[in-house]
Amino acid sequence: MSELTQCNFCSLNWTKARAEREGKQVTILDGDFIEMGGGKDVFVHPPGVDIEALAKEEREKYWVSWKMIIPDHCCC
Repeated sequence: MSELTQCNFCSLNWTKARAEREGKQVTILDGDFIEMGGGKDVFVHPPGVDIEALAKEEREKYWVSWKMIIPDHCCC
């Protein structure tokens, strides 16, 4: 990882903080948007939207990133 690149833990925390400032929430689901498979998909959406209940095509507008792994601590 580059010294100038945030780790996935810090990147996700930044996404969560931004979502909170905008009155939105973050949902993390098992990855299925990227052809590689696996990993985790990160969605930012308004409260009350049940991401898991939406069809893949409807989820797409809330998708913000894919993470191969999300550690439980900073790795920067």
